[in-house]
Amino acid sequence: DYVVQESLNILERIKFKGPIKIDFKIDQNTGKYYLLELNPTRYNIWHYLGARGGVNLPALAYRYMTQPSASISLNNKWQSNIRWFNVVNDFQAFCHLHKNGRLSWWEWLQSYRGKRIYQTLAFDDLKPVFYGIYRSLAGLLRRVRNILK
Repeated sequence: DYVVQESLNILERIKFKGPIKIDFKIDQNTGKYYLLELNPTRYNIWHYLGARGGVNLPALAYRYMTQPSASISLNNKWQSNIRWFNVVNDFQAFCHLHKNGRLSWWEWLQSYRGKRIYQTLAFDDLKPVFYGIYRSLAGLLRRVRNILK
């Protein structure tokens, strides 16, 4: 996988040691990947994604920190074809892109195909979903009030 290999190459070049979150963006027109950021302090939101993909990130970080001389490698069982969704942000982005003619309903719905996890959607705990909806509606009402002033 290009992103994994490029991430490892970057970390080796800068001699980075420790847990880190690396963000890439892909240009849909050219297929080229762009590095957005290296963030060594905020990687913990990816534990769930890593677990879904077959990698125990906290265990790897712990082993690295307690046995720095030990060789740590990923097994070949990990998966990189899992999509992470934040339903509220995703819908807002879709509305913006759709309004500007850059994304159709069909294209957006197709993005939900395949393996995926959701930031705030767990059917056994819907409180975060309702909180996200509440926050979105509160923001919308604030904007409407500001327009009407």
